Amino acid sequence: MSRLLNSGRGAGFEGAGRDRLRFASAAEAIIAANNTPAIVGVLSVLGILLISIAMLGSGFPRALAWLGVAAGVAGLAGEVLRCAVPPLYSVYGLLMWAWFVWTGIALIRLGLRTPRV
Repeated sequence: MSRLLNSGRGAGFEGAGRDRLRFASAAEAIIAANNTPAIVGVLSVLGILLISIAMLGSGFPRALAWLGVAAGVAGLAGEVLRCAVPPLYSVYGLLMWAWFVWTGIALIRLGLRTPRV
């Protein structure tokens, strides 16, 4: 944060105390908004988790289903602990992308095996 506030030096903000305070307040609001878990993030994580639990009893690979469960659990923890443990959110992001790609491939293969009417 101090790096952001000090970056204005030499850019015409030397004597502008009120402007500097305004920019600092705006920066804090942006940082707070980006570090606040949104309901959309929690709902998408729950979606991945519930779909993956349903996959456990279906024709999808069990490893894919367990990857989704791991992504869902890591996502829930990542959303709740986003500020406290930022690397956990990164782990969720990687697991989520792996799950999406593998699920897409599994759905394409399922479509190719399904007889057309």
